[in-house]
Amino acid sequence: MRRPGWYGALGALVLAVVLWLAPRGLSLYHQERGARLLVQALAVEGRTQAEADPYLLSEPVMDGEARRLAERAADRFRAAVEADPRNGQAYRWLGRAALLLDRPEEAIVAFSAATRLHPANPLAWWELGLAYERLAQGLEGAVHLALASDSDCTAGPVPIAARDVTILTLQVADIETPHVPINTPYCELGEEPESCFVAQAEWEMPDAPDRQPEGWWVPEEPVRRAVLFMHPPARATFTVTLPVTPTALTFWMGIEPTVWPWLGDGVVYRIEVDGEEVFEQELTPEAAREGWRPGAVDLSGWVGREVRLMLETDAGPAGDGQGDWAGWGEVRLVEADSVSCVLASCRERAAVAWREGGFTAAHIHYGKVLYFFDPPLSLHFTSDRIAGKAHLRDNGMWQQAIVPEVSHAQAHCMPFRGIAPVPGTLPWLLQP
Repeated sequence: MRRPGWYGALGALVLAVVLWLAPRGLSLYHQERGARLLVQALAVEGRTQAEADPYLLSEPVMDGEARRLAERAADRFRAAVEADPRNGQAYRWLGRAALLLDRPEEAIVAFSAATRLHPANPLAWWELGLAYERLAQGLEGAVHLALASDSDCTAGPVPIAARDVTILTLQVADIETPHVPINTPYCELGEEPESCFVAQAEWEMPDAPDRQPEGWWVPEEPVRRAVLFMHPPARATFTVTLPVTPTALTFWMGIEPTVWPWLGDGVVYRIEVDGEEVFEQELTPEAAREGWRPGAVDLSGWVGREVRLMLETDAGPAGDGQGDWAGWGEVRLVEADSVSCVLASCRERAAVAWREGGFTAAHIHYGKVLYFFDPPLSLHFTSDRIAGKAHLRDNGMWQQAIVPEVSHAQAHCMPFRGIAPVPGTLPWLLQP
């Protein structure tokens, strides 16, 4: 008499299992079809050994038929992650397709999702680093101007890829501050009170996670940036000749972390171009404690003109100046289409992503690409020493070259055809 009840329960269980497995099965189907299409796309360009060389899975395809196949593959992978958002492998395939189509921003979103789903998978971190590194290639020649230290004009926030960068210092700025003394760490004897309000500094804090492009991975570790310290109320005005191409001013807003416990009502950041206000944002105490806040201003309306660029900080809405140790981090004039990379610190994030995956000289073997130079250089490991083979990317092409065999400990001081290692990338690779 109870059999119908048992049959019903069993049927419900079977139905639940089917409903649970159906999305996964559909996702795997789209993933498998997409992978086949991607292999075909690579084969069109003769990349039959893609699995043996990670860069064969990341360098953009150029052939029209290859791109068409890669687009179809990307559509399959999008369908796979839509069917099962927990399929981390499908996100990795989508990221690979995006890199082949030269869409690093989409690849970053895909690989970021893969690392969130499977943070213990080192290859997901490796591929995320590749995506950030690809985005960084757009910085070549993209930085036109940067603020730097008075004492060392070669220092400051200028990426290694920058060429012919104009360096501005406070010596060429018109500074406006109150004529009353205040107590800050930057007061210089004989230059008070101006030096107490405006100075060069370096601060370290994390990037605020909610101010990044949606879906992008953001490192939790602090980021050190050169800062134009400006205690409100203060102004610094620079005379700048803008390029004839569309540009943008990029920067990071922040308050010195040591004063976070006793912040007042926040700080207002303001930018003017030839007297016209183009930017204003209030940084509340709550937002300041989250870390660096990125900002950008479109300057395409002033192309080719000499302008007066004014940076200003003011007290918050209540006029409370307590703890207003405000600053502008890494102020740069860049090509308008490179803003996303600049504000993501894409070169630095590539290195951090690889470190998150545990990629150091002591862990990586079996021909994986390890060292990035400017232009990028990869060295292949065979055992505990670097083998005499490398790939040097020159004008967009990878060329095999001979490198003298050296030990891991010697690698940091080894020049290659006069090319120096990228600062911030090599040191962590050499950690044991």
